[in-house]
Parts: sequence; structure tokens; C-alpha cells
Amino acid sequence: MSSPPRRMFRTGMATDAEIRTIAEEAATRAAAKVVQQQPSYDEVREMVQESVNRSVKDAVRDAAQLAVADALISFGLDPKDRSETMKDFSYLRDIRKLSGDTRKHVTFAFLTLLVGAIVFAIWAGIKYSVKMP
Repeated sequence: MSSPPRRMFRTGMATDAEIRTIAEEAATRAAAKVVQQQPSYDEVREMVQESVNRSVKDAVRDAAQLAVADALISFGLDPKDRSETMKDFSYLRDIRKLSGDTRKHVTFAFLTLLVGAIVFAIWAGIKYSVKMP
């Protein structure tokens, strides 16, 4: 396994001790800045609340996406291919509308047949009664 790259100085490559010293100095400077800009309790609480809210929203969004994907898969649809899923739902909508139209046409045909049968029965009765002596 190769050793990690060393930082170049004017004098050549830095040793592990020099790198450690540079890192400690940087950490000390960063800590001093944080202490100088120490946030209040309310600011810390607000930052934590924002972080938690963001995490919760992400978790809820991920859970909702998984639930929808599972539901679509259980219906035999591919959630990754949205265009095909949209076509499938469009087809189902068309079938539903066609079913309603078919029901109207069948009802109309049945009523027409019923009225025609009643008119025919009346006409046949009148015709039979007229021929009777």
C-alpha cells in the first residue's frame, strides 16, 4: 500500500510530525474562531431544529417514494418507466369512461325494446280486435 502524499515545502517533503503540527495549528485556529463566534443557545437550537426538520422531510419523502413504488409494483406497473405507467393509467381511464357510455347505450337499447314491445302489443291487440266479428 502506498503512503499518503506529502505536502511540499520549500525545503522538500513534510514529515509526519510537521503534518501533525500543521493540522493541530489549523484545528486550534478553527476552534478559536468558533469560540469567538460562539452561537447562543437559541441559535444552536434553531440550527439543530432546521437539521432535524430537513432530515425528517428527507425521510418522509423517501418513505413516500418507496410506498408508491411498492404499490405500483404490486399492481404490476414499473415505477421507473413513468411514460408506460402514464399510458396504463390513461388506458384505465378510457376503459372507465367507455364502461359508463356502454351502460348508457345498453339502458337506452333496453328501454327502446321495452317501449317497442309495448307498442307492438297494443297494435297487435287493436288489429286483432278490429278483425273480430
